[in-house]
Amino acid sequence: MKEFFKKLCSDASLVGASYLVFNKGKIVEKVNYGVSDLETGKKVTNNTVFRIASVSKILVALCIMRLYEENKLDLDADISEYLGFKVRNPKYPNEIINLKMVLTQTSSITDGLEFAEGDEKDSGYNSINGTNIDCSLQDLLDPNGKYFVKETYSNYNPGSHFQYSNLGCGILACVVEKVTGKYFTEYIKDIIFKPLKLDASFVVSDIKSKDVASTYIMKNGEHVKLRDRELFEKGVY
Repeated sequence: MKEFFKKLCSDASLVGASYLVFNKGKIVEKVNYGVSDLETGKKVTNNTVFRIASVSKILVALCIMRLYEENKLDLDADISEYLGFKVRNPKYPNEIINLKMVLTQTSSITDGLEFAEGDEKDSGYNSINGTNIDCSLQDLLDPNGKYFVKETYSNYNPGSHFQYSNLGCGILACVVEKVTGKYFTEYIKDIIFKPLKLDASFVVSDIKSKDVASTYIMKNGEHVKLRDRELFEKGVY
């Protein structure tokens, strides 16, 4: 297992990675590979914290299901009821979009345009995402919204077609905030991270460990750093 894992990492040109095998209440094996930062050469250890990217969507879903178990929301209810404004796919104006659809990536809400075309106003979620532009969810989802683009909604009837949506996950986090009256980052800390004693957060500055792995992309056969801990902390939540 250990050698197979290391070969996988090498073949995929990974900078660093870890795995842990847990069985019947016991840790069976821990294996680390590579470095957490190419520039410093710091090796990956059992304490290295990795950015798990979209794996975190599972945690967002856990928050929604916790509220469902507490009878604080209805998975079949129109998300408009929670968000405070009407959400409809303009191509299907009479069809509601419910939480179950957003959870299962069948809401017909997409990530809009991948890149801005011309003026920023017309850029939609993908080009707003990761920027410091002041933008509300209504700006993106309402056809009269400041940053709405027609590509925000697919041509499929809500509930009928799977289409992966990052924006959908953000919508779920907003619903959590509306229902609980807490920031999503605080709510998930209270119900998941603290009880499990996890040194984890959606806000990097809240993570105690200073060993946060840098992230890289491959460009022309070379690893190019996207972010290290310092750059993550400078990002605006």
